[in-house]
Amino acid sequence: MPDDSLIAALEGVSRIYDGGRISALNSVTLHVRRNEFLVITGPSGSGKSTLLHLLCGLDRPTQGRVLFEGSEPRSSKEWTKLRAKRIGFVFQSFNLLPTLTALENIEVPMFGQVSLRSDRRGRAMELLSGMGLSDRAGQFPSELSGGERQRVAIARAMANNPDILLADEPTGNLDSRSSAEVMKLLFDIQSKSNSTLVIVTHDRDLAKGAERTINIVDGRISQPEAGEETAACTL
Repeated sequence: MPDDSLIAALEGVSRIYDGGRISALNSVTLHVRRNEFLVITGPSGSGKSTLLHLLCGLDRPTQGRVLFEGSEPRSSKEWTKLRAKRIGFVFQSFNLLPTLTALENIEVPMFGQVSLRSDRRGRAMELLSGMGLSDRAGQFPSELSGGERQRVAIARAMANNPDILLADEPTGNLDSRSSAEVMKLLFDIQSKSNSTLVIVTHDRDLAKGAERTINIVDGRISQPEAGEETAACTL
């Protein structure tokens, strides 16, 4: 029977690249609970981003299974549907479309999900306002600061009210002030939306706000935190 308390899971997952010469993850098992705030830490090249990409189907495992709500999506089409409706992703490099305004970037994920343009526009403006950027709606990414671009990227990820939000080094390219603003924003989103938040970060202050932290070294989870059952981590 599927465990209803879990939203996503890796079961004995390995990811190997370059004909077997690079092992990004090695037999990792990780259970992500509903509504939790989980932080993944570890040195550069340890497999953190690979793990995040596997959780949302942006990458596929060489071995093992990736589950969403107890089921294993089998195709890219299934994962695309899940990312459109259920999973939000925030990239470290923002990945905003340079020829679209802030408002238009946030509208993009809603195409195919929200039929009326007025509804898409209204939702995008609501999100921009919540990010403190209502006056920047017509600006292009090149006209925004790093912190503003990251807030637009977070708003875009939240456009379809995802059940789980994944963020890859969301403060990695920001100065200390912008980092603090984005950290507070993520904390507020998780507490108010009752969604699951999984963040990859080197930021110790950001990690302090999490309910649970795991550390990855050389493609393995090295430090299961207190209370996490041993079966949920491969040591």
